[in-house]
Amino acid sequence: MLARYGVMTELDAGAVARYAVVWCRWLDAETEVKKRGPVVKTTSDNVIQNPFLAVANKCMYQMAQIESEFGLTPSARSRIRMEEPADTVDPFEEFLNRGKET
Repeated sequence: MLARYGVMTELDAGAVARYAVVWCRWLDAETEVKKRGPVVKTTSDNVIQNPFLAVANKCMYQMAQIESEFGLTPSARSRIRMEEPADTVDPFEEFLNRGKET
């Protein structure tokens, strides 16, 4: 959809890849937070913030920055000028739909 509206091009593949990496890291960190809780005890019985919570929060911040660049939040969309979608077939959509035809 972003490509159809002229917001994203092939040049943005690196940003999309970075988003995917950060998103996977966020999922892993959230899994650990759910498993252990937002606070944990150290070996000396001190209660501290779960280090994975800091990782998850940092990832959410990074994802929000990338989302904003691509107009994926309501306020960011209001600042981005989008083209009317082209009537041409999106090569990525075409690739995804290969083999689905019967």
